[in-house]
Amino acid sequence: MRFATWKRFVPAIVMAALAGPAAAQEFVPLFNGNDLAGWKFFLDPKAKDADPAKTFIVKDGEIQVTGFPNGYFYTDKSYTSYVLRYSWTYPKDQPEKSSMNSGCLIHIQEPHKIWPRSVEPQCRYKDHGMLFFIGLDKVKDKTEQNFNEQAQKKALKESYEWNTTEVTAKSDGGIEVRINGQLVTTGKSALTEGPIGFQSEGARIHFKKIEIKQMPAAKSAQAQPGKISGEELTQPKKIQAKGAAAQGGNKTVVKTETTKTPATTKTGQTTTTTTTTSEQVVDTQPRRVFAGGLRDRLRSILRR
Repeated sequence: MRFATWKRFVPAIVMAALAGPAAAQEFVPLFNGNDLAGWKFFLDPKAKDADPAKTFIVKDGEIQVTGFPNGYFYTDKSYTSYVLRYSWTYPKDQPEKSSMNSGCLIHIQEPHKIWPRSVEPQCRYKDHGMLFFIGLDKVKDKTEQNFNEQAQKKALKESYEWNTTEVTAKSDGGIEVRINGQLVTTGKSALTEGPIGFQSEGARIHFKKIEIKQMPAAKSAQAQPGKISGEELTQPKKIQAKGAAAQGGNKTVVKTETTKTPATTKTGQTTTTTTTTSEQVVDTQPRRVFAGGLRDRLRSILRR
């Protein structure tokens, strides 16, 4: 009876083992649809009677931004290496002479002000998706971008319809902007981390479904062969030995030959060419990596 009960849990355990860390890499909401929990605010200190509750209004599952005064709402946490996704629309009843202007701010740096040092994937309708590097020096902060205006015009729906923008912020400072699934901008800067915000900037704009997916940090690149002390090193060569003595069952004897090519030193002398060889036995039998990895993960779960 105990064995039969245990069998019922096996499929669930296997699924949990296979899911691994991938389950933690799903989109999670930054805006809960009910209130502005998890968000902070900054409004222009020069504005009279500035009140976040009057500028950023939660209604119908949306954050409805009035556009006045200038300012922004931003996350109370800092983020790096992620995909940010949000839907937005400009209602038809806009203020007089509205340019339908707003912006998403990523990698926000203190001090907070109008406007803070950050990278802005533009939310203004006519050039939505273009990057603005606020307070960054093009040379010092290594800013760059490639904005595809033709792709942007093709991707955009009408301003009063719901559009969805996706911003990918990589750990090396790389940035990608997509509008309704279409890649429109790639860029990069020295900034890699900071809170995320959205602007109030003279136009009515509504946001909803603001969500984020964390990405693992990029692994550092492996060292590549190069020149060391004036000597150029070649890649190791693998030479399989010939003859019946070279193989035994699932084993193969492999000769490894490393060659050092001549190089001229600063004194005008030329180094000699040396060649070294070595033999090793390589197991050519396929390993059951997946089965072993799954077994180890199951054991780890059962020990919890």
